[in-house]
Order: sequence, then C-alpha cells, then structure tokens
Amino acid sequence: IGIEGNKNFSKEEILNLLSLKPRSPFSQEVLNSSITRLLRRYREEGYYSAAVDSVTIQADEESGEVDIGLHLHEGDRTQLGNLRVTGNRVLSSEEILSLLESKEGTPLRQSQLESDIEVLLRRYEEIGHPFAKVEIDSLGTYEEEGKKKLYVRLSILEGELTTIEEVKIEGNKDTKDYVILRELTIKRGEVYNRQKVEAIKQRLARLNLFSTVSDPEFYMSKKGGGLLLRVQQGNTNSFDGILGYVPRGTTDQPGYFTGFVNISLRNLFGTGRRLGVRWQRENQETQEVELHYLEPWVLNLPVN
Repeated sequence: IGIEGNKNFSKEEILNLLSLKPRSPFSQEVLNSSITRLLRRYREEGYYSAAVDSVTIQADEESGEVDIGLHLHEGDRTQLGNLRVTGNRVLSSEEILSLLESKEGTPLRQSQLESDIEVLLRRYEEIGHPFAKVEIDSLGTYEEEGKKKLYVRLSILEGELTTIEEVKIEGNKDTKDYVILRELTIKRGEVYNRQKVEAIKQRLARLNLFSTVSDPEFYMSKKGGGLLLRVQQGNTNSFDGILGYVPRGTTDQPGYFTGFVNISLRNLFGTGRRLGVRWQRENQETQEVELHYLEPWVLNLPVN
C-alpha cells in the first residue's frame, strides 16, 4: 500500500486507519470503506477539504497480489466562519458562545466541539436544567474570499426548571435518615445544582460511618425531582483491650488488675454521636481514665 501527498499524518498513522492490511483479502468494498474512514479522520482534525485525488490498483495475476496507491490532497485546516445557537432562552447567545473553546476564525476540531457541548450541558445542569439537550443542527462549508469556511448551528432544548422535592436513602441500616439529610445542604424545593449533587458523596464519606457511598442518582417523580442515595453501613464500633492481674505478694498489699482498654463508639444509636472510653493501668499507684464525647450539629447548626 503506497501513500502519497500526506503531510499532517504519517504513513504509519494512515495505514493504521485503513481496513486494508498487507496479506489480507482485497475487495473494492474494503477499499471504499477504508477511504471513508480516512477522510472522516481528516475531518475530525479540521481538514474538511481533504480528498483522495486518485487510487491506483495494480494486480499481478501470477502471484495473486494487488498493489494499491493512494494519492491524497490534505488541504489546509478549515476555519470556523460562523457559529450560531438557537432555542436558548435561559442563557443568552453571548454567554453560551463565551463558554465554548470553538471560536470563529479558528480551525474546528470535532473532539473540541464535542467537549464544548459537554461544557454547555454542565452549565445548564448548574442552573437547574439537568435534562437540557444540545445537538448539532447543521454543519457545512461555504466560500468566503476564496477560502472554504465552516458554519455550525447548535440547537438547544433547555427543558423545564427542575427542583429537588424528595430524597430517598437506601442501605442505612443503623444510621438515622436525618443524620444523612442534614449533611446534604440541599433543602426541599431547591433548584437542582449539579455541583451540590456531586459534593454529596464526599460529604457523606467524611462522616466515616459508611463503607461505601454511591454517586447520587437523579430521577423524576410526580412530586418533581428526586435524589436516590445508596450507602453501605460500615463498622462504626471498635474495642481493643488487654487485661492482667498481679496477685498479692509477700507484703500486705492486695492484688490488682493492670491493662489497657479502648472503646470507640462512632455512631451512638444511629445519631452520629461519638463516645470514646480509654482506661490504662500499669501499676498499683496510678491509672488513667479518659472519656470523649462528640455532639454533632449543636442547635441544628454544623458545629460540634
């Protein structure tokens, strides 16, 4: 397989894109699909004028082998001449275009345009429109001042403003629902905000009460928007200890216990309250007793 006229892609890169492989069966159908795939790759990188000028096929009947030659015309990267959005009401066209990396007068890459659409959808999710859709309504080329340029039309379906009306929790066998709900910082009737929803997983993990916390799932019900939280209860209690007894010796001193005991309860009665008890005694004269208690959310405020 011979390649000519390529400058922006190496011969190895082009051969990897082709369905044609040395020592493999040849057919015109495979050749056509290979050319289509190659030109699609050029368009993805912004070379919308790229074309295969000619194809040569030389067959050797004795050996049963076919030599193929592709002569390419890559052209220059096509600049984006016109970018417009339609269907938007909540966000202005100026604000939308400012969010996009694809700008008029610069080469357009397909991967960049797809990334821009993701950024735009994320922006709509941040302002309460999680079901917004952005599609490429039309994409084509036109001539301007003797140069071929691209025009792109993005069609936007913003959807309705969505609020969170309920939260469902699964897997909290020991922990009370209100302990989880107060950590969300999301109130009933609040407008959906993707950043707040994504922060829920980290906030619940910081409680150190669950072995796993899944990403929140957003759903729609008759009441409106809802969040489904799935957690798996972890082991919140621990006990460590060693106990010994020193018997009475030759003196009149009685025998005594020595040792170390450490009890940690990190979710008292499923309320998130914590209690710690530590006792240590090394000799008959001294011993240490330590008590720790943590009351979270004093007066319904995030202060402990």
